[in-house]
Amino acid sequence: MLGGAQSEENSLAQSSQELRVDSGNVDEPRFHRDEEVTAEMDKGIMVADSFRSEQECCAELALVWKHAKEGKGNYYEVDGYLFHRDKILGESIGQLVIPKCRRTEVLKLAHTSVFSSHMGPKKTIERIKYSFFWEGLRADVKKFCESCKECQLTRSVRIKDRSPITPVARPELPFQVVNMDLIGPIDPPSSKEHKYIFCLVDQHTR
Repeated sequence: MLGGAQSEENSLAQSSQELRVDSGNVDEPRFHRDEEVTAEMDKGIMVADSFRSEQECCAELALVWKHAKEGKGNYYEVDGYLFHRDKILGESIGQLVIPKCRRTEVLKLAHTSVFSSHMGPKKTIERIKYSFFWEGLRADVKKFCESCKECQLTRSVRIKDRSPITPVARPELPFQVVNMDLIGPIDPPSSKEHKYIFCLVDQHTR
């Protein structure tokens, strides 16, 4: 993605599975990137110049830039790009800091793409951290996974309803007590594009 001072800077992503940054330090940050994420980046999702500008202009990264210039918080700068240093499985890696405008894009690649298989928050966080970083990453991933429509439709319900079941007295006459409910929106809709079901139950004849 970035090739250091000798890179062409015409693209943020190169067709390589490794990210190397020539920082002039013996402890050179190096980490392997996911093949599928690399392929997506190669299509031009992130262009070097525009991404650098997005990092610089992101209000949430203002303090992070300050820390990088002061050598604090494991942040550092290479060729105008902002990185974060972390250690994963005993290996020191450099994580590209993602501005706010790009975070949803990264979350989608890491969770909803074909090879991601809608992994849970823990696995999604691990996948992202091998390449990227931003403050609040864990909270954002958890919120994104919990709001994923596909995950909500397929995940098993593990919470048991422990509310006691109590008998309901049946009314003496029809339509003396009627329960109504509106169910929806339903996805996919019916053949006539109906998305809601109006449910009405008479407590005497139910």
